Amino acid sequence: SYLQTHPSDPQAYTLLGVANTFGGDPAAARAAFDKAGPIPDQYKTLAQQSYEKYAQSSLEAKKYSDAIGAANHLIDLNAQSLQGYYIRGQAAIGTLNYAAAIADLQKARAIATAAKSDDRTIVTLAFTLAIAQLDAGQFGEAATTARDVSRSDTARSAQIDKFAYAAVMDAAITLANAGKIPESVGRLESGAAAFPNEAAALTAEAAY
Repeated sequence: SYLQTHPSDPQAYTLLGVANTFGGDPAAARAAFDKAGPIPDQYKTLAQQSYEKYAQSSLEAKKYSDAIGAANHLIDLNAQSLQGYYIRGQAAIGTLNYAAAIADLQKARAIATAAKSDDRTIVTLAFTLAIAQLDAGQFGEAATTARDVSRSDTARSAQIDKFAYAAVMDAAITLANAGKIPESVGRLESGAAAFPNEAAALTAEAAY
């Protein structure tokens, strides 16, 4: 083929990426665009489509490094890519990099708010951010974020409460097992203060 004899022709890789995008093969399109170098403006929208689809499919397959790599390209092409930050944030949760996840999800949330996105999008972003904050032990911050969820989605709000209970208990047990009993009790009490719906159960554990 032409690319076998001209392996460093960026325009050829760009056009191959475009062809694969139209052909419905985001993985092949992503590989071609990766080799193309800077994408000409007229093809950036198509490249974004392929990177987004590849990032999403990689996330669903739990191929977190692939998802992050594709999301990076998506953000490079569009610094205001809500999906780029959202997918990269979820992938960061998958790699247990909660600080990176929180930063990306906060960025996605800010983009959605500025764009006046629909309630469903706002709730989804708030829910995912709250989970990342709970994973990171940021119970107060998670409780604040969760208010955006509780206003319009009681089912997801209840999920956050249950996840908060589990996260606080895990943290408290880890501290107790390390002999840090006052810190363990403090963690339970702070969790109870942040999540009133779980306060009775957490306060009972603290008293125990």
